[in-house]
Amino acid sequence: MARTVCRRKPEVECRDCELFGICQVAGLGSIDDSLLDDVVSRQCPVAKGETLLIPGTPFRGVFAVKSGAFRTTNSVGQSDRVIGFHFLGELIGLETINGGQYLYTVKALEDSSVCELDFAHLHRLGPRLVQFQEQLIQAMSRRMRHDQQICTLLRAQNSERRLAAFLYSVANRLDASRKPAAEFRLPMRREDIASYLGLAVETISRLLTQFNQRGIADLRGRNARILDFDALRTLAGFNPPAKTASRG
Repeated sequence: MARTVCRRKPEVECRDCELFGICQVAGLGSIDDSLLDDVVSRQCPVAKGETLLIPGTPFRGVFAVKSGAFRTTNSVGQSDRVIGFHFLGELIGLETINGGQYLYTVKALEDSSVCELDFAHLHRLGPRLVQFQEQLIQAMSRRMRHDQQICTLLRAQNSERRLAAFLYSVANRLDASRKPAAEFRLPMRREDIASYLGLAVETISRLLTQFNQRGIADLRGRNARILDFDALRTLAGFNPPAKTASRG
C-alpha cells in the first residue's frame, strides 16, 4: 500500500536528489502534475528510530532521502552489522529492484523524510517508461561506483585510513550539492561508525584524538570540523581533485 502523501518544506532541493532525473522523465517537475500522487509520494515523515524497511518485506519501490539520514544494517548471527548510511538526496532500496524483497533493515538516525517512487504504478508513464529505465540505470551506476569505493575503504588494513576515508566521504555526502562541508553534524553514534568500519569504539576515539592533535579534524560529540581537507584526503588514500587545464 502506498504511503500517505505529505506536504512539508523540503531540506534538499529536488535538483540535488538522485530521483531528480527520474521525476523529470515522469513529468513530475510541477507540484500539480496529475501523475504525482500515483507514482511518487513526496516528503513522507520518518521519525527518529523508526524502521523504514524490514528484510523480507515485498519490494514496492525505492526511496530518496528528502531530509535527515538513515542507517542500513544486516543481521549476522545474533548481532546487527552496520553496512551503510544514506544522506540527503541518496536512494534507498536500489539493490532490491530485481530481488523481490528488501534485504536489509533501514532505520532513521534522526527525524527524517523520504520520497517514494512506487514501482507498481510505473505503467502509467506510458511512452516515458523507456526514458525512466535509462535514468534508473544511471542512478544504479552511480551507486555501484560508490559501493566500489566503500569496498576499497573497508578492505584497508590501516584503521587510520578507514576512519579518514569515512570522514572525507561523509563531509562530501552530507551536503546534497556534494560540496565538501568543513563543519557538519554526524547523525550516527560512534558505535555505528565502529560497526561500519569494523573497528572498536576505543580505536575510533583514539584516532579522532590523533586527528585533532595533528590538525586534521576535530570531533566534539557529534559535531565535526575538518581542519585540513588535503591532509584528510591524502590520509584516506583518495586522489586529489582533477584540475581544469588552462588554455593558452
